[in-house]
Amino acid sequence: MSNNKIVPFEGMLKRINREFNDLKQKYENINITYENDGPITVFNQNRIKITVKPDNNTLEFTFNDSYPFKEPKMTINGRNSIHNCYRTHTPVLLHEYTRLFGKPCMCCETKLCPSNWSPMLRLDNIIDEYKINKKIKRYLISYEWLLKINEANKFILPDEMIKYIRDILLIMEHLPLKHP
Repeated sequence: MSNNKIVPFEGMLKRINREFNDLKQKYENINITYENDGPITVFNQNRIKITVKPDNNTLEFTFNDSYPFKEPKMTINGRNSIHNCYRTHTPVLLHEYTRLFGKPCMCCETKLCPSNWSPMLRLDNIIDEYKINKKIKRYLISYEWLLKINEANKFILPDEMIKYIRDILLIMEHLPLKHP
């Protein structure tokens, strides 16, 4: 007996194709692939993939048979996006993220987290979130390096100077802060 199940997914295909066509208006480097070229009558996971390059990274979305009621899976350059790209890996980064946004961590806040997903969300919402999170991560890493450099130089910069440089880094990234 096959693990495949027949599901009524014509509406899902319409939604995916509509989102794909909307994304084609925004991004040149976008592609949609199906597991086979014939008519699709049996759905299995990873059968439909949308690949988009909003920047120098490749985002790949794969859809399960419950889309849009369940979130798609997203990889960034072939790596699981939540586990490898949204996590704040050090206590310094986590503390700074919490200080800025009043949230415990980036991965728990992503739209791709099953508890945050809603059928109202679309792929362009996820791509926009990816772009913002990339800026946040870049800021956090820059801030951490600033602290490490200062520590390596026996804390030559006063705390006020560190705060000033931190604020400049935030301004340079144009981050949408939720908690100033």
